[in-house]
Amino acid sequence: PEATAKTVQGMLQQVIEDPRGVYRARVPSYHVAGKSGTARKTSVGTKGYAENSYRSLFAGFGPMSNPRYAVVVVIDEPSKGGYFGGLVSAPVFSKVMSGTLRLMNVRPDNLAPVPPEQQANAVPAVAPVKGGRG
Repeated sequence: PEATAKTVQGMLQQVIEDPRGVYRARVPSYHVAGKSGTARKTSVGTKGYAENSYRSLFAGFGPMSNPRYAVVVVIDEPSKGGYFGGLVSAPVFSKVMSGTLRLMNVRPDNLAPVPPEQQANAVPAVAPVKGGRG
């Protein structure tokens, strides 16, 4: 049901936003959700797993205000800096999702609110044109 889906979405969002979570998957200015994974590869021709042979994964979606893009990153046998999904694949997810949201002109849904005292003193981004028409 929809209530269960919303609960799981919230959990997957917390995976990224919690300081103890997969912070490398964060996308600046957006709320996103996802899950990391690490899998040992099987050994060809034998029963069991290969020694030091892994797949690093991260799957996520966003923006949470209106989820419409999903990105799955699978890195086969990562060779630098470890093999855990949250360490290896999550930063790739962050870059790909960030670029996707920017290129698709998706409005940020995680901007810090501007305090009222700063709003009153804000300077317009474009100054009014004097003597212009219309």
